[in-house]
Amino acid sequence: MAHALYRGLVMHRRLRPKLHHFRYRVSSWLIDLDQLETLAGYYPLLGVNRAAPLSFMEADFGPPGTGSLKQRIQDLVSSQELPRPERLELLCNLRCFGFRFNSLAIYFGYDHAGTLTSVSYEVSNTRGERHLYAAPASPDGAQQQSADKQMYVSPFMPMGCRYRFHTTPPQQRFRVVIHQSDRQGVLFSALWRGEQRPLAYPALLKEVLFPTALKTFAAIHWQALKLWIKRIPRVDFTPTGAYRTSSAIIDKDQVS
Repeated sequence: MAHALYRGLVMHRRLRPKLHHFRYRVSSWLIDLDQLETLAGYYPLLGVNRAAPLSFMEADFGPPGTGSLKQRIQDLVSSQELPRPERLELLCNLRCFGFRFNSLAIYFGYDHAGTLTSVSYEVSNTRGERHLYAAPASPDGAQQQSADKQMYVSPFMPMGCRYRFHTTPPQQRFRVVIHQSDRQGVLFSALWRGEQRPLAYPALLKEVLFPTALKTFAAIHWQALKLWIKRIPRVDFTPTGAYRTSSAIIDKDQVS
């Protein structure tokens, strides 16, 4: 199978103006966009571009438009003056009984020789907006990129910040660390990691019974309530559009 299921956790830690942190267990999927037909035919629980207990819908990712998800992401990556990827893998969550939410999805772009050439971070907020930060791949295995924050995400996080990503691409394990900094330094850090599990019927049934997308969406609102109780200052929502793209750069000075 070209696709993989991972079990792991997400951890958030806010440093200012008051300390706030949490962690919860999640599942994640690595989808090979060249082999969607193998995902569709693996188990009746899984569907591609159709209703199913677990489903991967190409329309849930990337910009709106015609063509496959792979073609649309190839075009966006190329528009940022990066090599057009020959193959794309997507780290994400699947729909469960039609419910969908991905706070972060990551596209790994490879050339015809299998060399990683780009890493693109697709950030979503709860207002239906998405922003893709497209970056060249670091020359070594551990990916380090940074980008100015371009989209409102949380009512408790200011816009004038910079993201710093440190990513270990998925194999048997994956790891993503994100630091969000303002002029005073690191304001917020997040960890997303997972370890590959057998893609078998019992594991898929567990995904149906404990859907990560719903768990993540609920956790966002529960933690927002806690921040409100702590009287963390709110930031007014500034719309940026349904889907936007900007470039990120390789960050050689990052500390993960």
